[in-house]
Amino acid sequence: MTLNTKGTIYIIFCVFANFISQIFFNDLSKNVLANFDFRFSRISELLQLLLEEKEFYFAMLFYALSALFWLIGIKKLALSRAFSITSLNYVLITIYSFIILTEGFTFGKVLSCILISLGIIIMNLDNSVIKRATNH
Repeated sequence: MTLNTKGTIYIIFCVFANFISQIFFNDLSKNVLANFDFRFSRISELLQLLLEEKEFYFAMLFYALSALFWLIGIKKLALSRAFSITSLNYVLITIYSFIILTEGFTFGKVLSCILISLGIIIMNLDNSVIKRATNH
């Protein structure tokens, strides 16, 4: 396995860990904080409320894992390539929102997911592949 392949795998783990953390954060936002009137003066009350919820700990765990995988991944992969892969979060959240949250799936969302996926593939193509394609 090459350095770039290992880096890519870590970045993909980062994306999935971040995706899972966002699911927990969304659940907290919709259920626990639904009726909470946020003001900066109530931050300690908000924190206390969050600390009572197991979803908060799961969200933070997966968010921390995401950061850990990110740090390992960018050590092995160029930052521009690594960052492009994080765009998979948009695709995953869109699919999750459609399947689980029954949000609408419009032509614009489908086209966006396709374009994001193509952008990730093109951004991460090996330079030798691009050179061979342009020399013919």
